[in-house]
Amino acid sequence: MFRIFRVILFFMAFWSSAVYATIAEPLGLEIGKANIEDVKVRYKIIRKGGIGDQYGYFYKIDPTTLADKYITEATINCQNDDIVKQVMLSITDKSKFELMFELLSEKYEMEINDSLFLEDKAVKFNAKNCVIFATKTGSMMYITYIDKDLYEKQTKDITKTQDNNALKAAL
Repeated sequence: MFRIFRVILFFMAFWSSAVYATIAEPLGLEIGKANIEDVKVRYKIIRKGGIGDQYGYFYKIDPTTLADKYITEATINCQNDDIVKQVMLSITDKSKFELMFELLSEKYEMEINDSLFLEDKAVKFNAKNCVIFATKTGSMMYITYIDKDLYEKQTKDITKTQDNNALKAAL
């Protein structure tokens, strides 16, 4: 009996670690490993923005070079070391949200689902190398893959700004 229990525990641990250890590769670009040269080989960049500060550069990809016809806009964020840290996708066909939600749920661990009773939907997933946000607002759907370290840094920066604003308002 104890042996069967140990086997079941082993398979449960293996299955859950396999699901939650999935590495995100949106557009075939591994977050935190791919670099801007990988992007240039696969896609046509139509615009570069940003000033190379703490958030790096943003590269807008020509949507006609994307394989998925539903993605109307794709932006890549590379830090100063040219490593892909963020991929942002815009999809105009909001009816695809349920399909995208299902596909993301099968592949990644869901952390937050604020979609139960709202017309606008927001879901947060965790991959091994990044955090994934899927949101639907109005007629648009957005999926953002962001490197975990960059996400933590941006969250700290936002919290610090909010704290500073609260302090200014209190004075």
